[in-house]
Amino acid sequence: MSSPAFPQVPMIPEELSRVPTNSPERLLASRLHAIRRRLRLRDGVLLASRTLWLALGGVVAVLLAGRRWPIEDLPHWALVPLAVWLLAVGGYSLLRPLPLDEVARRVDRMLRLKERLSTALELAEQGATGPLVERQQADALWVAGRIVPRRDIRLTADR
Repeated sequence: MSSPAFPQVPMIPEELSRVPTNSPERLLASRLHAIRRRLRLRDGVLLASRTLWLALGGVVAVLLAGRRWPIEDLPHWALVPLAVWLLAVGGYSLLRPLPLDEVARRVDRMLRLKERLSTALELAEQGATGPLVERQQADALWVAGRIVPRRDIRLTADR
């Protein structure tokens, strides 16, 4: 018994799917995808630190309601707001769209790259050519290759 074939979901944006595999635009996009995963994690940790009070408030509300009215399996019901919060924060962090141009701008700003990545990505999207564009693409690839997301993009939480 064989399993049905599922269509492949492209990892490269549609506008870059017509670009040759070894082109600077495609290489830059693939490096930005790895950075995007770290930015999603960073955004999720920040959102969790800012909204944990909502989940804890829901837990307290359920426990107070349990003191007023009899609720069967109160400890389990008290965990429901926490589970809903965890699913909401996790789902939002994983499913929120994060376009490559936004990733490039955020990394440029966070690492003080003076718009090196975002300029190269914009030039690639516009289809610009010439020696200056090639040097810009090469510089952006070099910079993107030196970025180690775990080291360079720290996870932060509000205190």
